Amino acid sequence: MKKVLIIDDSESIRSQLKESLLQNGSFNIVEAEDGEQGYEIAKENQDCNLIIVDLNMPKMGGIELLEALEKNDICLDIPKVIFTTETLKDDKNAKKMKEDGKRLGVKTWFTKPLTDKRITILINTIDQLIKKYN
Repeated sequence: MKKVLIIDDSESIRSQLKESLLQNGSFNIVEAEDGEQGYEIAKENQDCNLIIVDLNMPKMGGIELLEALEKNDICLDIPKVIFTTETLKDDKNAKKMKEDGKRLGVKTWFTKPLTDKRITILINTIDQLIKKYN
């Protein structure tokens, strides 16, 4: 069974992602409500197949979390998906953020909110990433 760690401060987003994944495959879902909790849960679940992380969260944001995981050799080879409300326009900050994400194992970025079409694309992307990297 594929294990996915969802880290997002929005309970409704976590619930929607979890429900969508469970309806579309054999997934074991592990959740965290912020980056600090996500770090601890990632340490305890290094057998997960994929990490979905929100970019902006209280206590520790998504990039900070991924940097902490890298610094401590946790979940290094696991593909990551950034989930965000930010529009990543081609400005200097967005370019740096994308470069940092790529260096930290981010394979793709998804923007919120989740529509039916985006859920389908996300599920297909998750399946492809898990097959490719596990």
